[in-house]
Amino acid sequence: MTSYRFVAGAVCLIGLVWSVGAVAQPADAYPARPVTIIVPFPAGGSADLNARTVAERLSVALGQPFIVENKAGASGNVGTASAAKHDAIRAQGVAHAIDYRTTDFEAEVLRLTDGEGIDIAFDAIGPTSFRKDYRLLRPGGRLICYGLSEIQSGEGRDIAAAVKGLVRMTTATMPWWKSMAIMNENKGVFGLNMLHWWDREGSLDRVVAPLADDLAAGRLEPVVAASFPFEEAAAAHRYIHERRNVGKVVLVP
Repeated sequence: MTSYRFVAGAVCLIGLVWSVGAVAQPADAYPARPVTIIVPFPAGGSADLNARTVAERLSVALGQPFIVENKAGASGNVGTASAAKHDAIRAQGVAHAIDYRTTDFEAEVLRLTDGEGIDIAFDAIGPTSFRKDYRLLRPGGRLICYGLSEIQSGEGRDIAAAVKGLVRMTTATMPWWKSMAIMNENKGVFGLNMLHWWDREGSLDRVVAPLADDLAAGRLEPVVAASFPFEEAAAAHRYIHERRNVGKVVLVP
């Protein structure tokens, strides 16, 4: 589908509203097709949220869909991975790849952002890195905690690491005595456990529904590293433990 495209940064989102209004005057039916607003920042950040707010209001005012598309620029996207996977994550839009095994990612992110910090962090490792992520958030930033991989060692659970992780979890991000401070810091922490979500609601419909249109239109392309039949679930887990996957590992009925 052909789209009119606007490149919008955080500082020009308000100007976008006026520019669309100005262009609309000489064309009776403008816009006659969906308009794509390209935001040169990652999804979930302040620029992205502002763009989506503007897009929603423009859609109502002009009677046409406005689609927000995130294309992070040279300084907008940081990813951590082992060195062997850097080319793969760069191909997915990561501008700055950091080897978390050999580099202090907290210090490196602060260097890359000139000490300003980041808008959003996704972390599946555990409380050891949750602390660093939280410190890296700038005002308005959010930390998404969705895993505890640091308690896993080789083929089995590392009991000592699990106990240590559970103890650290109580103070990793939002300890009870910090409720006032976290409000003053203007930061947020969000936890996500898909299994518990499924147990409570019996499906993941509310999670998937907002993505359905983009998936159907091809704007989102899930990265699948490998697929295994259910009877080879152990092999799928081994594949992940050996850190061979770049993307998701899928079990197929």
